[in-house]
Amino acid sequence: MSILYGKGVRAVDDAYQQMEGWTSSAIEVTILGEKDEDQAPPVQKTFYQLKPCPDNTHNRIYFNQVDFIAFPKNSEVHVSDHTFEAYDSESKLCYRVRKVNVERISKPVMMR
Repeated sequence: MSILYGKGVRAVDDAYQQMEGWTSSAIEVTILGEKDEDQAPPVQKTFYQLKPCPDNTHNRIYFNQVDFIAFPKNSEVHVSDHTFEAYDSESKLCYRVRKVNVERISKPVMMR
């Protein structure tokens, strides 16, 4: 399991390479704030791609060709085989994306 730690452009470039194999993988997305703040529940998505935004100030994690979350380019990045985290010290938010097993994602109920 390789882990990349860093801040800024180089760390994100390493993350691009590490996450190339994630395309079409089931992921769980969570945005975490301070310890005492209310936390939103994780959201199940499909990883499409990681790329910079047009003005090059943020990076985007796409779930399809249109929908994404963005985190500042100068965020501290931690990447392993199954987890990506970007911490923005200015907003004190942590953007966490984890690869999950398809079995963990609840399946839709079939209507008769």
